[in-house]
Amino acid sequence: MVSFFSLYLALGVLKPFSQGEGGFETLIYYMFILLMLFFIISMFFSMTRRRPVMTVKTLRTITVLRCENCDYKEEREFQVGDYVFKRIGECAKCKGPLYIAMIYGVPEKPS
Repeated sequence: MVSFFSLYLALGVLKPFSQGEGGFETLIYYMFILLMLFFIISMFFSMTRRRPVMTVKTLRTITVLRCENCDYKEEREFQVGDYVFKRIGECAKCKGPLYIAMIYGVPEKPS
């Protein structure tokens, strides 16, 4: 409302100015107030806009174990020190070497 009033006053000052009378300083003054109010209102609306909320998704880390000789595959929870191609032990089926084939994360379901 104040900016519209300032615009009205600025245009009112402009009319006598165009007829050869003074008032140029007043015109500049009202136009400056109008410009400042425009910036204040635009900053207010930009601050009140809804900001996106960042969410942190937790992951369950799974380690997949495979046997080199047979098709045996086992999944377990990740343990500190696990890395891909690390030899873990013996296969439960054929007693062959067991290694870590992959490590991946699964998003946990929200409760």
